[in-house]
Amino acid sequence: MLSVSKSHILIRLINRIGAYRSVNSGDFDPENLKKIAMKRASLSDFGADDYQEGLSRLCDKNQQKKLTTIGRKGFQEQLISALVTRLLLVERLKKEPTLDVMILRPPLIVVGLPRSGTTFLHRLLTLDPIARGLSMWEVSSPLPGPGRDRRRMASRIQMKMLKLAAPNIDAKHYIHPDQPEECVFLLNSTFRSAAFWMMAPNYSYLEWLKEQDMDVPYETYGRLLKTFQQDNPAKRLTLKAPAHTLHLKSLLRSVPNAMIVQTHRDPVRVVNSANSLFASLFHAISRDVDIEKMAQTNLELFANIADASVRRPTEIENKIFDLRYKDLLSDPIGQIRGIYTHFGLVFDESFRVRLEEALQTRKQHRFGQHTYASEDFGMTDADISRHFEEYQKRFL
Repeated sequence: MLSVSKSHILIRLINRIGAYRSVNSGDFDPENLKKIAMKRASLSDFGADDYQEGLSRLCDKNQQKKLTTIGRKGFQEQLISALVTRLLLVERLKKEPTLDVMILRPPLIVVGLPRSGTTFLHRLLTLDPIARGLSMWEVSSPLPGPGRDRRRMASRIQMKMLKLAAPNIDAKHYIHPDQPEECVFLLNSTFRSAAFWMMAPNYSYLEWLKEQDMDVPYETYGRLLKTFQQDNPAKRLTLKAPAHTLHLKSLLRSVPNAMIVQTHRDPVRVVNSANSLFASLFHAISRDVDIEKMAQTNLELFANIADASVRRPTEIENKIFDLRYKDLLSDPIGQIRGIYTHFGLVFDESFRVRLEEALQTRKQHRFGQHTYASEDFGMTDADISRHFEEYQKRFL
């Protein structure tokens, strides 16, 4: 394996070679991307055209010119993958029209502010023998295409490139193709997905996304969950995505029997930890990263999530179990028992044993210490905290 210093040299060399070449105008031309996707999927029907505006905004040439060579190729691949998924889902619905009336086994879905313990809790919950988590390679490319299935291999290559470009990423968020990962990626084929903001600093796209109705994207999300359920009907889907917190009504309209667990943590820690992670991701793929602008954008986004949590509609309250991060850390097994009791799920001995084993081996900071402070991002703790006063009163 390359050392950190050698990997940095390799990445700089690749990006520098790419920088001498002008950006190919076809790299992010929507029609060209669609042609590539159609060839890969051997299909041509993208269904309704409600994805077109999102795709166009993600292909903005001014934004793409700021990406490094590796970032540009990686982002282009994500767009093509989303288009392929769209083609495959449209085709599956033609062959299986009953998919829309299929009833999901009630899934367990973790939401909450980013960096509030959602990953820690989610990966513990997937240890239940009856649970079905979705791995990184599955959420990235949820449907198999024609020919040999190379989705897992492609994910491995993408993860290796990311870790070469951001060698400290595992200390901030451990990513592996076979580890359970965020199901927000299942929204990508609608081109209305917060996952695209996590991939690249496209501010205009994020502002547009905030104004979009999410009912139709969550219909697609629900359909994709049903395809996973079909593949393994005996298991209960166990998922997580902080981005869902802004859109619980749309989520529950599509998946009305979902059991929601919402985690809560000190917003100062949440915002700074997330900004630190975003900084690593953005620096890995972009030549132009404005740290303070990024941090302010995330602060406003997370404040919106917190406000939505405070104002949750009363009709969905009984579908949500609230859990504080500090309680999760102090007694993870006890808190998971509480979740199961709340939703009437069976907490059996085999699950308890798996949890105890995992807690012994999956020590916090095992990939390195993650340190951060408000000052790193041009903020103060007070600046952050004042955006979350109502949220803290209710949940913390």
